[in-house]
Amino acid sequence: MPPNLSHASTDTDRLLNEQERSSFGVSLKQLTDLFQDRVFQDLKDLGGLKGVARKLRVEPKTGLDSSIHEQGVEEGEERADTFGRNTLPPRPSKSFLSLLKEAMGDNILQLLSVAAVISLAMGIYEDHSDQHPEDEPRVGWVEGAAILIAVSVVVFTNAINDYQKERQFRKLSAKRDDRSVRVIRGGQEQEISVWHLLVGDILIMEPGDILPVDALYLHGDSITCDESSATGESDLVRKTPDTDDAADADQAKGKKKLDPFLLSGSKVTEGMGRALVVSVGIHSLHGQTMMALRSGEAAAPSKKDDDNESTSSSVDSSGSQETPLQGKLNILAEYIAKLGIVASLAMFLILSIKFLILASIHSPPFPSPGEILAAEMQFLLQAITILVVAVPEGLPMAVTLALAYATTQMLQDNNLVRVLSACETMGSATVVCTDKTGTLTQNRMTVVKATMIEKHFWHHAFPSASDTSDTVDFYRLLEESVTVNSTAFESDNGEGQVEFIGSKTECALLGMLKSMGSDYRKVREGVETLRAFPFSSAKKSMSVIVRSSSQGGAVRVHTKGASEMVMLSCSRYVDKEGKVRNLDKKTREAISSTISRYAGQALRTICVAYKDLSDKEVKKATTKAESDDGSSSSNAPGPPSSDLILLGLFGIQDPLREGVPDAVKLCRRAGVYVKMITGDNVETAKAIAIRAGIHTRGGLCMTGHEFRNLEAKERTRILPRLQVLARSSPLDKQIVVKGLQGLGEVVAMTGDGTNDAPALKMANVGFSMGIAGTEVAKEAADIILMDDNFTSIVAACRWGRQVNDSVRKFLQFQLTVNICAVVLAFVSALTDPESRSVLSATQLLWVNLIMDTLAALALSTDPPDDGLLHRMPLAKNASLISFPMWKSILGQAIFQLIATVTLLHFGPRIFHLDPKTSPADDLLLRTLIFNSFVMLQVFNQINCRKVDDSYNVMHGIFRNRLFLGIQLFVIAGQYLIVTYGGVAFKTTPLPTYLWAVSFFIGFLSLPIGFILRLLPSPPNLDADQHHTPLVSETRLQWEGAIRDVTSQLRVYSALRRIPGGSDDGAGSATDDEGHGRRQRSSSLIKSIFHRRDDSH
Repeated sequence: MPPNLSHASTDTDRLLNEQERSSFGVSLKQLTDLFQDRVFQDLKDLGGLKGVARKLRVEPKTGLDSSIHEQGVEEGEERADTFGRNTLPPRPSKSFLSLLKEAMGDNILQLLSVAAVISLAMGIYEDHSDQHPEDEPRVGWVEGAAILIAVSVVVFTNAINDYQKERQFRKLSAKRDDRSVRVIRGGQEQEISVWHLLVGDILIMEPGDILPVDALYLHGDSITCDESSATGESDLVRKTPDTDDAADADQAKGKKKLDPFLLSGSKVTEGMGRALVVSVGIHSLHGQTMMALRSGEAAAPSKKDDDNESTSSSVDSSGSQETPLQGKLNILAEYIAKLGIVASLAMFLILSIKFLILASIHSPPFPSPGEILAAEMQFLLQAITILVVAVPEGLPMAVTLALAYATTQMLQDNNLVRVLSACETMGSATVVCTDKTGTLTQNRMTVVKATMIEKHFWHHAFPSASDTSDTVDFYRLLEESVTVNSTAFESDNGEGQVEFIGSKTECALLGMLKSMGSDYRKVREGVETLRAFPFSSAKKSMSVIVRSSSQGGAVRVHTKGASEMVMLSCSRYVDKEGKVRNLDKKTREAISSTISRYAGQALRTICVAYKDLSDKEVKKATTKAESDDGSSSSNAPGPPSSDLILLGLFGIQDPLREGVPDAVKLCRRAGVYVKMITGDNVETAKAIAIRAGIHTRGGLCMTGHEFRNLEAKERTRILPRLQVLARSSPLDKQIVVKGLQGLGEVVAMTGDGTNDAPALKMANVGFSMGIAGTEVAKEAADIILMDDNFTSIVAACRWGRQVNDSVRKFLQFQLTVNICAVVLAFVSALTDPESRSVLSATQLLWVNLIMDTLAALALSTDPPDDGLLHRMPLAKNASLISFPMWKSILGQAIFQLIATVTLLHFGPRIFHLDPKTSPADDLLLRTLIFNSFVMLQVFNQINCRKVDDSYNVMHGIFRNRLFLGIQLFVIAGQYLIVTYGGVAFKTTPLPTYLWAVSFFIGFLSLPIGFILRLLPSPPNLDADQHHTPLVSETRLQWEGAIRDVTSQLRVYSALRRIPGGSDDGAGSATDDEGHGRRQRSSSLIKSIFHRRDDSH
């Protein structure tokens, strides 16, 4: 049994033992068992809901004490000790050893480990053989040990990176878990952390709430729950409170059992109400399920579960996954390794043949078997050295360092990378499908416009009741209507600021009233709520019936909701004098026009209305019909919805986040097209998309219903032009993602809801909201936006491209060194009379260190800039090495070979050395070649900072201090090796002028690189390297212009076809005829534009 389960079991036993000594009248086991079978009779045996409340020592109307959760409060401590706390024990994370084991699963690392062991064994053998020169240090083991160290660095870096990501994800999950809930404590509404809920708390429920505890339904209106996550049943369940009257009626009429059981993990889909908390933490139904899932994981660790509980979530290990870039690198590494094996075998065979031929020609006594074996072992060691140099052990390190650096920096940009491959995949993203609310907008609603008493107001000039005495009654009505038909309230937000908490729309309306000088608390105290009708998705409105003490006990209904729906129920309005007038056709059209204008300005429109009720209407509206199960029937009368009086029309704005238009513009320049998928209506969505720069001329905007009803071919045809999908469902997101991927696009998708999980999984990169996202959405996502901001997606795209570029930079550098080092060692060994390589084994070790660890670190830490987003994304099938890279690799390798071979063969003549007769001159020449070779690599690293034909390779170099530091470190290390390396590195101190020669030869890499970049690339050679958009921006603009011109021509042609529409006879036409022509013109124009919209 895992430690966490054992701990949980121990806690349960302790709680049960303490229950025997507690002063509560009900045991923990009784409360837990109550929700196992959910039999109403078990609740009755405990005395019903009132009996349970009495045994838990809580008054349902006032709740627990307001300070009960504070430290040291005896009542709170006793409840927590007896019934537990609303937390789950954290799941044990993966051990560091297991992360090391996963990181060691890479094929290249395993290949390198084998090569390192062979090299180490051969080095130790050579060091301790009889043929080892006495005057040379025994350093043959160093190469194999160095490779093992390099492998260890990669493995530990991967493991540490995964460990840090898991810790960060747990912190984010814990932060997301600590959501707020509303309770009644001390008779007042309070907002507390979900972790502070105790058994006996009175929980307030609203539509959209996910219940964090098991609770009993006290009272409310039409509470309906989705219990599919707890029971698997997809049907919504209507809950019924356990009242004495209901229970007696239930027994008397023989109706079905009542259902006051509210299950943890279920979602309130409709209604408002209050509930008594009876089970929390591991004792709740959801908690028990989570612990059982953990137990299943412990029993079968290989089995994957669908645990969506955030505090137990873990980050996907990158060690078991192969990213797309790593896949390409693995293939390339295999090719390089095969070439290295061929080169090493060829070198071994050629040196062996050369030795035997020279021995036959120059040595009268043929070498003894011992001498031949010693020579063959020396040749084998040189061949293995060639193999070690050729094997690209730095490639996995480059990828690891690039990804580790990128993911660390992305965290500062509010991107938590859960799946490592997503980081580089974003570099190839071509389409981003984004939500609107909270991602593009601030999710902070504000009333910015209002139409009341036949006047228009702006948010900075809302009127107040003191402005005029003529309309004071109107403002009192408006104040009452907005205040009582709302559950929002003011509270401390935890940062020392008081703000409204609740529905964003209700908070906006209450904020408007506050700016008008209203106090919502006083208004609520002066009314008695007779019945509340929660928000209905069908009617898109909510209502409340109240009795006002300030109006002589008058009973009225207040309604607010979607403007087009509430307007249908209104027959009267309040004019500018504060009097009620009939809503005639002209006024209705004016209000409808205002609604359309508000929607066109990206405002959410809300209408507020009221009606005074007669006694008959009051009795009818406040009588709750019952169904057979004792619940409120679906046929129960709803709120009075006819002959309402319109009080006002309000335009609520959710402002765009700062920087969103610039970010969208930057995406378009980078070849990444943004599509907005939202649940808002078409006009609002289109207006916001235009403001954000998403919807442009020629683009399409339609509803999810229209999109779903299209044939598959038609959907495929319009997808490239679709920019806004309004009134969409989670299924629409899946259809869009699948369609775009079928067209070859790399799709990034954002989502925050549980139903978005399939689309997030289906997308190439799934982004979940760290603040507003559900746990299921976060589990399905590859990257979590910790600030829910669209600009963070752009930052992820920038870093993704930087990762690809960093690995290509290193690859360009390493292949240059590989080609030059292998060929130089091969040629020098063949041409040397003693078959010696111009670069010794220890010198090659230092070169390997430069081109692997240090170069990977230097080239992988370049910070990204906006220049990365000034080019099209790489195609999915783009080759790893582009033509400009090949130019640099081959050109620099050839130049380096020419420089080093020239020094080898012409250096003695140039510098007046005699290596054949003077060992000191020979050592000096070889040191000069080694020094020049290293300087060539130092300066070529600067060339490799650009993988395209950009001329300015120094751009941004001073921003990367690590790069400059590494170059200085290499130069300093080279100086120490040359000056003090002596026997170990087979070097001798160089005079100053030869140091200058080495630097000059190395510096020549820069002008050579400039010349190589000037060489033209063959046309269309790299055409498949970058993604080509399905529809270019220019084409969209042309198509939009053509459609506009076509529509105008149709209008003109239609007007000419109208009888009497020409200038001839226009003066003789009667007024009736003119009116008829205008009607026919209007009909024709509407039909034309309707056809135009359809054609879009």
